[in-house]
Amino acid sequence: MNSLLPIANELGRAVLHSVLEGAALALILAVIMSLLRNRAASSRYFAGCATLALMVILPIATILLTPQPRAVFTDRDVAAVQNAPAMRIVHSGAVIAEPFQRRTNLSLLQYVAAAWAVGFAVVSIWQFSGWFAVSGLVRGATPADDALVSRLEELRLRVGIRFPISLRLTDRVTTPALIGWLRPVILIPPSALCELPADYLESLLLHELAHIRRHDYFVNLLQTIAETVLFYHPAAWWVGSIIREERENCCDDETVRRADSKTYVQALAMMESVRSSTGRLALTASGGSLLRRIRRLTRSTPSRGRSGAGFIAILALMGTIVILTACYAAESQPKDKSNPTSQPSTLSDGQTRGVLPDDLVEPEYTGYRIQPGDRVSITVWDLQGAKTSTTQTPVVSDTGLVNLLVVKDPISLNGLTEMQAEKAIIKVYRDASLIENAMVSVNVIEPHATSFAIVGAVTHAGQFSIPDPKFRLLNAIAMAGGTVGDVRRIVVLRQGSSRGAATAIEILAGKLLSGDPRLNIVIRPHDTVVVDPSK
Repeated sequence: MNSLLPIANELGRAVLHSVLEGAALALILAVIMSLLRNRAASSRYFAGCATLALMVILPIATILLTPQPRAVFTDRDVAAVQNAPAMRIVHSGAVIAEPFQRRTNLSLLQYVAAAWAVGFAVVSIWQFSGWFAVSGLVRGATPADDALVSRLEELRLRVGIRFPISLRLTDRVTTPALIGWLRPVILIPPSALCELPADYLESLLLHELAHIRRHDYFVNLLQTIAETVLFYHPAAWWVGSIIREERENCCDDETVRRADSKTYVQALAMMESVRSSTGRLALTASGGSLLRRIRRLTRSTPSRGRSGAGFIAILALMGTIVILTACYAAESQPKDKSNPTSQPSTLSDGQTRGVLPDDLVEPEYTGYRIQPGDRVSITVWDLQGAKTSTTQTPVVSDTGLVNLLVVKDPISLNGLTEMQAEKAIIKVYRDASLIENAMVSVNVIEPHATSFAIVGAVTHAGQFSIPDPKFRLLNAIAMAGGTVGDVRRIVVLRQGSSRGAATAIEILAGKLLSGDPRLNIVIRPHDTVVVDPSK
């Protein structure tokens, strides 16, 4: 299940992106439709189809072209990483230890993805049931008589369709309807043969043939899929309604070019009282807003010429992609062009970033200072008698305290050098009237504060001590026995300036291992180096 979390995060991001981007595209389409209101229906149809396609494509492109969200690491996560025997890179520098892969808390993106998945499943079932019902119309239909089939063949050749078309009769439809793409079938109700004059029926068949010649059934299937994916977006359903209406207008325009417009309008008017009850996957002559179609045909002659406005609409929509992509790309580019490996220094703790100049600076060595977790050796002379020595090896507590022999209260060694610790212990024994002139030796034998961890594709993973302040990343890899196999990148987890946060420094392994000094950063106490193997 945890392997699906990165996918869920990306899906959630895509859904959230699509809400704003889909609304922006719908607004642009509204403006374009206003500009194209006196143009050919094909231009508006083309603009609507392009808009719906972009509503699906643009969120995916945004995810692929923009930086992914980075994980936030806490001190507890860092400790788990350092002690974990096995590691896995989840995505975009988010390093998660195996124990933390069992966490059950979900982010907002994962809730969004889960809600989308449930909604998509419900809408898909609903759409599939509609497709099954439409397919049942064909299975229950009977072949039309030879005379009607011959007339359809004449119209098919007249329109320019080269493949065969089936014509069937069924009383389960009330108007002619088209079903299928590779093997199209036109269904007509038996009552139409009695109630409609021959020229009326012929004009309605020409309308269905126009759908076939334009491959509208296939486009309608793709539209249904897009609307299912974007089921949650009202703008997608609005764009879909525009596509369906303009599709019928396009077929109306083609019909009146081959038939008498008055005859066709009267045939549509007769259909107004007998609306079809077929599903959305069937294309009918009475589809869309029939009254608006009749008013459109009677108000003016449909445009017969090709309009360049459709191409203007596509240019406007493509321009939206270019502008949004440019904005996202500008945000993802490094602002420091003088150093190609650097990233903006304004990044806060908890993010993944590249190498900064400060990462290459060696710290000034002022002597090791005792920190919590260190094991120290404390030797005191004359405590148990003249010319005797007593040694203890306590571990400095989380608050920097250690207990001394014979002394009641603990002493704080946090932040002291070995020499300063010796003087502090001497003072404690003198103040307690135990030893007037004590001799004390303090040595840090296990310096926890100067250790780092390295895991992943190396020969010997584990925790190691930093031998000197000039210790760098290549030295750390060498101490672990070198890399194993092909390595894609190296991530260094580093404690941030604020308690409870860490920063992941992401480095391209190929450049580092080839000797690029700009990537060979200084390893600092408590760093965790993760060597990520190539997939």
